[in-house]
Amino acid sequence: MKTKIENIEDLHLEIVRLEFQCTQQEAVLAHHTKSIIHKFRSPIILLDKLYSWFGGGGGEKTKEEHDWVSSTLHAILPLAFDKLFFRKSSFVVKALAALIAQNTATFVTKDTIVEVASHVAEWIKNMKAKQTEKGKSNYDFGIPPDSETY
Repeated sequence: MKTKIENIEDLHLEIVRLEFQCTQQEAVLAHHTKSIIHKFRSPIILLDKLYSWFGGGGGEKTKEEHDWVSSTLHAILPLAFDKLFFRKSSFVVKALAALIAQNTATFVTKDTIVEVASHVAEWIKNMKAKQTEKGKSNYDFGIPPDSETY
């Protein structure tokens, strides 16, 4: 829609008309953007939740630092569950098992493995100590006190 501009007043009117048209288009675009965001808000929230479950950072949570053990378990545990335990299961069961496995992998770190290994080592050491005490106290091959050898 071109108008023929013949003098300065026509130019000022055209500038005002174009500015008004620009503000109207901005308002329409802002309305469309808000409506699209409103439509996709709940799926985006759901995807953020799923992303945070699988080790990503959520909107309100801060991402925790994971060591190499938990990162490795994030990859290996779902595969191990699929191949070993849930071979002939449905997709939904396998997906839930993978979700549980990855959530479990966040709790396993180098420190927890070291603690478990030290507890097992102490238990084994205590078992050996009990066996040696038991073996020594029962057997006495000396001269019996009531013998007539003196």
